[in-house]
Amino acid sequence: CNYEIFCNDSWISASKNEDGVNIIIESNLETTSRESEIHISYSYRNEKVVQSIKIKQEAFEPVLLVERTELNFDSEGGSIDITIEANAEFNISEDADWITYTVTDNIIRITADASPVVDERSTEVIITMPKYDINQNVRVVQKAFIPSLKVDETELIFSAIGGTQNINVITNAAF
Repeated sequence: CNYEIFCNDSWISASKNEDGVNIIIESNLETTSRESEIHISYSYRNEKVVQSIKIKQEAFEPVLLVERTELNFDSEGGSIDITIEANAEFNISEDADWITYTVTDNIIRITADASPVVDERSTEVIITMPKYDINQNVRVVQKAFIPSLKVDETELIFSAIGGTQNINVITNAAF
């Protein structure tokens, strides 16, 4: 058979194969469905026979799921991994100087530095799919730094002539 295949849309490709026509549809990354037509024509004795095939493709449904929406750190800091499910490109933003993050596949590792402040602190890590205007916030809370100080002696006795004694000081703060 000597037939021709025609389509005006770039998201559709059609080609002849040994059994008929192979139709390939590109991914639809838009949030609206789309439609088109493929036309297959055959000419026989100056007569043109055309058959049209409607093509309908569903809209893309963006997904952004975050395993946890709040992370709690001790004052010592550390790292917590959260799993995300996303079927489109996403961005991460944060504006605290005590938070960093890395992304590996579908894991975001949030790392908090040790806290030097005596008040609890918090910030938001925002995960966005800007093309689809989807945002997911992760609240990050870090407990307050509680300074501690211990000495190994609570009373020192000196002779009448004076002298020197050492005591050990254990603290979690610089002094």
